[in-house]
Amino acid sequence: ISLSGDDDTLYRDYICEADNGQTAVRTVTLKKATAPAEPNLKLIDSLSTTVELEVQKPSNNGGQPVTSYNYKYYSLKDPGNVKQGVLNGESLVLCFFRVGFNH
Repeated sequence: ISLSGDDDTLYRDYICEADNGQTAVRTVTLKKATAPAEPNLKLIDSLSTTVELEVQKPSNNGGQPVTSYNYKYYSLKDPGNVKQGVLNGESLVLCFFRVGFNH
């Protein structure tokens, strides 16, 4: 069974029945999903040219599975130079920050 729409009246109790000569009845409550809690960023490693972070799923998913994360990073000295993208999955290890050096 699938309900669609953005009407708040969809979110209530429903009675579901199945019958094969014997009847099974179950009450199901449909709750509106909310925004998930923030994910946790765990520092795995920090080297001179690389920062490795683990993105961990939030403790509260708001009623729907978290399937991707939007991310961005930038230098505090150059906040206009933003790198961004989308990560798919609930827990990923990133190795995305590279800094060039002139010797």
